[in-house]
Amino acid sequence: MLIVVLLLAIIYTTIHITAVQTWIAKDVTGRLSNELHTKVSIQHIDIAFFDNLLLNNLLIEDLHKDTLLYAGTARVSIIDWFFLKDKPVLKYIGLEDAVVNMVRTDSVWNYQFIADYFSGGKKDTSAKGGIEIDLKIVQLKNIHFRRIDQWVGQDMHAGVKELSLYADDIDLAKKRISLNTLNLDAAYFSFSDYTGKRPHQPAKKDTIHIIEPYKWNNDGWILHVKNIHINNSVFTNDKETLDRAPYTDNH
Repeated sequence: MLIVVLLLAIIYTTIHITAVQTWIAKDVTGRLSNELHTKVSIQHIDIAFFDNLLLNNLLIEDLHKDTLLYAGTARVSIIDWFFLKDKPVLKYIGLEDAVVNMVRTDSVWNYQFIADYFSGGKKDTSAKGGIEIDLKIVQLKNIHFRRIDQWVGQDMHAGVKELSLYADDIDLAKKRISLNTLNLDAAYFSFSDYTGKRPHQPAKKDTIHIIEPYKWNNDGWILHVKNIHINNSVFTNDKETLDRAPYTDNH
């Protein structure tokens, strides 16, 4: 037993050496960059007893080399001694001073390659590498979020001073999110509609026009929240209107 304790102490001390942490950061970002086929960089990484990672100046680019995610500080919890596992399991994410940019100018979002990577639907489960997601807690501070949909013509700008999320189940493959509790403090949400780039498709004759059920959720995501608390938050909605003839009293 003493030997095991000494071995763990040596490993724990070793991974806190600056040179070792630099090597780990390069190894982690190198793997993700190769698997995602884009730039992933971390300025500094700190490991707290193997399963908790602290990342400084995290940057993830999309496939067009534009910023998809930047976080001044990112904390993640990866269970089951991640460095000994083929597929570590992600349980917790915390972001501070972060910017998220979700953009599409055609039918494909700039984050789709990451969704495909984590959904695992088309991946060989026997292959090594990759990360499984079983998120239970998400905590955000000073976050700015942009969702620019030039294809449909619907944009969303959002931000929050502080957010805490406690999940029962998050399934990216099935587009299903079940939350136990969601807390928002000093959040803002701004929506705008305008004419998008998607070609207009005239309805065929002798067919029934089916109205899409959700204005902002035509991808079919299912979100269930048991408890939600919102404090000091703002919501705005700006809808594009067509030019109208001036009003007169003549009827």
